[in-house]
Amino acid sequence: MTTKWHFFIMIFILSGSVSNAAEIVFETDVKIKKMKESSFSDIKAGTSTSLPEGDSLIVLTPKGLPLVVLAPSSARSKVVITDSNMTSVFDEKLQPSLEQATTEAIDGLRKAEVLIKKKDYAQARSLVNDLKGKYSRISSILFMSGTIHYLMNNRPSAIEDLEKGLQIDSQNEAAKKLLVQMRGTP
Repeated sequence: MTTKWHFFIMIFILSGSVSNAAEIVFETDVKIKKMKESSFSDIKAGTSTSLPEGDSLIVLTPKGLPLVVLAPSSARSKVVITDSNMTSVFDEKLQPSLEQATTEAIDGLRKAEVLIKKKDYAQARSLVNDLKGKYSRISSILFMSGTIHYLMNNRPSAIEDLEKGLQIDSQNEAAKKLLVQMRGTP
């Protein structure tokens, strides 16, 4: 009986002595917070930190961009965070597409407003439906679509679009008033 007990203790000690931690190396100054910690700490460029297998940490880049790093499951691996600044990626890749999408959405909404003033609701609906297909999470497009459906006496679609828009932007008072008016409730 004593032999078995020592055997189990020895297995526990052996398994506890094997290090399954990844070395995370940062090539720029960052702030990090391990999941079990309550605050961020500063890490200088070239510094590394150990992260146990399966654990993760949050990295804040110099521009405040959050990254999540998950330790690989292989023993003694090394992860190098080469471009933790990542602002160049945003500026070069993402920014132009955001500007194009914003311009397209704004231009489309302005054209729809002109069509509504001309009482060309069918053309305005077609234009806004195209925008909704591309940008289904922009509240202004959903509000415009709801308004057009209301003007075309399609209350179920108007209510649906206005409610979806309010889920994204709950502060739109005009959308709230239109919903109240359609439902006939104070």
